[in-house]
Amino acid sequence: MGRLLLALVAFALVAAVAKMVIVALVIGGLIFRTKETIGLLLLGGLFTLMSKHPAIGIPLVIGLLVIGFMAKKAEETAE
Repeated sequence: MGRLLLALVAFALVAAVAKMVIVALVIGGLIFRTKETIGLLLLGGLFTLMSKHPAIGIPLVIGLLVIGFMAKKAEETAE
């Protein structure tokens, strides 16, 4: 029983440190690189949506990839 309690405490400590690191990265990103941070937060939201509602999330991600590819091609041809 002691080992289980120790494992749970260690897991909680690692989870708390990971959360603090993520919050620090987001805050740093919001201060220095807003565009990239917003993109990462949106990706996180999309992954959550895909895990909870794959029938909605997967076509949405595919559509975003196609739109991104088309925008990239249009940008390359404009140059």
